[in-house]
Amino acid sequence: PIAQPSTSEDFIAAARRAAQQTYDNEPDEGEVKISGTKSFLGKLKNISQRVKNKANKKSENLVPQSDAMVETSEMLDALPNLDGENFNVETMDVSADLGEFQRTPVLVVCAGVKAILDIPKTLEKLETLGIPVVAYNQDTFPAFWSSDSGLKAPLRMNTPQAIARLVQTRKTLGQNEGVIVANPVAPEDEILKQEMEPVIAQALSEAKQKSITGKAITPFLLQRIFELTNGKSLATNIALVESNARLASKIAVQLAKRS
Repeated sequence: PIAQPSTSEDFIAAARRAAQQTYDNEPDEGEVKISGTKSFLGKLKNISQRVKNKANKKSENLVPQSDAMVETSEMLDALPNLDGENFNVETMDVSADLGEFQRTPVLVVCAGVKAILDIPKTLEKLETLGIPVVAYNQDTFPAFWSSDSGLKAPLRMNTPQAIARLVQTRKTLGQNEGVIVANPVAPEDEILKQEMEPVIAQALSEAKQKSITGKAITPFLLQRIFELTNGKSLATNIALVESNARLASKIAVQLAKRS
């Protein structure tokens, strides 16, 4: 089993390493390179400090979430996942992140929606809010630990250049909603959907038996999934954070070229 990280700063550190590698490998184009990927590295550093300051919060131990939103007028961030709607939608348990996307022109690179959430209803909600959801280099929408949720993605784009064009076009048209890029975890790092489903079902059943609800349910489920997969879920989590950072860095360079 893989040792559980002591704080979510471990995830941020992994993202920074991946972004730094992308920066080092980019062809030197002067200020474009500096204002693109290196700017993104600076944002990750700020995120890391905020997460470090909140490291004593148990809910931060597994997955850094909305704290990775950087308060600027134009933002590009890499997140492990997108928060959405919980399975029990009758409770109207909807993440505030979804509403924030409607108000803030942020481009977020993530690995899709956590498989413990209601992915179809989350996609429906994003469509209602007018938020573009782009799957990177595949037709289906990813489900965090799994590259394929079994759902068709609203949009598909195959290159960082195409994604940068989308962002620039929306900016020109005055469309201020955020853009979500769903970056599937690599096949060698994923846990297949059919493997994750019984694990998630068991974790959900245990949460129900223990009457765990509200804000406590996500940390509980992530911890139980970590235990039930013998740490494999964490290994996948770290791999997808690094992958998201690499893609976000490449998009940052392309956006800098268009600014």
